[in-house]
Amino acid sequence: EEIHDCSAFSSSCNDPANGDSPCCGVEGCVCRHDSLSLCSSKSCNLEPDVCCLLLDDDFTYVYPPCLFTDHCKMAEEQAIYETFEVDFGGLCADEQDGELSIEQIEDLEEGMLTFFIKEEECGGARRILQSSGTFVTEIDDNYKIESVTLIEFVESDACGAATDNGSSGRTLQRRKSSKGKFQRKKAINRRRSSSEAAKALGPTRRPGPDRDPTRRRTQDGCASEELDLVKILNDQGLTEVTETAVAEAEMLECSEGTAACSSDQGLCCGSPGCACARVSSSLCISEKCITDEVVDFCCEVDGGSYTYDFCEG
Repeated sequence: EEIHDCSAFSSSCNDPANGDSPCCGVEGCVCRHDSLSLCSSKSCNLEPDVCCLLLDDDFTYVYPPCLFTDHCKMAEEQAIYETFEVDFGGLCADEQDGELSIEQIEDLEEGMLTFFIKEEECGGARRILQSSGTFVTEIDDNYKIESVTLIEFVESDACGAATDNGSSGRTLQRRKSSKGKFQRKKAINRRRSSSEAAKALGPTRRPGPDRDPTRRRTQDGCASEELDLVKILNDQGLTEVTETAVAEAEMLECSEGTAACSSDQGLCCGSPGCACARVSSSLCISEKCITDEVVDFCCEVDGGSYTYDFCEG
């Protein structure tokens, strides 16, 4: 047994030899390894934040006891909410009143989520419109898109739907191309395979088998067809879509009491204390079906069946 000096300026704290980190758990000291016992002794609150990491996209914790700690619950609540608009060319609604059917809505949401996940996997950059009106180019491994929810859809004039936009309170204007407005949620990336916290541990000393989550991919680039949104939507069943254009996303201020938070469109749905209008399956999954804001939507029962089967558990 060796005794180490873990004072703030010691080499054992800041630059230990041989890839070790004997002072891991001491504030300000390097951590190159982790364990259940170490995380438990620190209430799962280490720097880097490795105790709250997940094995997969089903929110399986590397260290299951950390699921119940205040620190990891706070990590789960860290999220960014954005809105974005997409032109869908001549896509028309199934319903005669110009409204999309449930199937169309879910296909659009799943298609857009698939597109953004592929974009992340392929290292694609995104331009984000900030509240100041300026654009920033973002490639952030610390956040991953977890959900996409349709807020509003307006058909193109060619679809011939006789709807009165003024009386419905829609914010999108009728146009030559059908257009959808979406909300998306980006949460702290806690996947063990790709998060910045996990990378800080180095390539060795990771407990358990080498996992291969759904989103994991070698960063060798992607073929252009993998990021073809038209093809993704066609494969999803929306064969009417022949062209698309995705506008830059706008970041929302979703603090409780803000206009976006209280919006009747559900712009910040999922953020603590904010209103919801409808909830997508991906948002229910992201919120585990149980947060106060989404539980009534995710666990709604119709004829004895849940809205989403995965919420029954």
